[in-house]
Amino acid sequence: MLEVDTPYEEVMDVIINNPYNRYPVFEEDIDQIVGIIHVKDVLSYLHKHNDTTKFQLRNIMHNPFFILESQRVDLAFKDMQKEQIALAIVLDEYGGTEGLITTEDMVKEMVTDVLQEDDSYVLNKPSFIQQLAGNRYRIHAHSPLYELEGILGITFPEENFNTLSDFLIDQLGYIPANHEKPNLLYKNVQFEVTEISSQQIHSVIATIYEEGVTFIDQFHKQPS
Repeated sequence: MLEVDTPYEEVMDVIINNPYNRYPVFEEDIDQIVGIIHVKDVLSYLHKHNDTTKFQLRNIMHNPFFILESQRVDLAFKDMQKEQIALAIVLDEYGGTEGLITTEDMVKEMVTDVLQEDDSYVLNKPSFIQQLAGNRYRIHAHSPLYELEGILGITFPEENFNTLSDFLIDQLGYIPANHEKPNLLYKNVQFEVTEISSQQIHSVIATIYEEGVTFIDQFHKQPS
């Protein structure tokens, strides 16, 4: 971290000895984060100004982005993506600084959660979906909805659904029994439930009834 009034020479010492891309900037104490500084901002200043005596972090830092430690990871990640933020300051219940988190940290956590549910899905592009044939895809039902929106070419409701399983159970209006194989059509995608256990949907086959969907074809095809 950098104190907001840190002079140029000390800022460079911190950057050289602690090689990170971004640093939180605080004022008075670490519970008052006032900005985020990127190394490229310091280098850009150096390129444009010969006189470093007038250097001030206040003039080149970016506004901090805050999230609560109790916030769900997938929803926080979606907010950060929307704002094009790579690093967020995490606050505790009293508004104090608890830590920081990056979108890379979040992706690792969410991918780990998916893989722990079913280790038969190999980490690939992406790990939670297999192309079966044509417009049919096998999907791990614990996949985050925001990941599936771009892949399937549809937008899910704004409600706070966490996974595809949560969404499908809400659409069905009940929790299917283990022996059931319900299916439903949402927009132009038909979802066929293929595996249920412990009151959760685990596997789904999605069929896209629309021509011209090419985004998913960028991923490697895998055998069923």
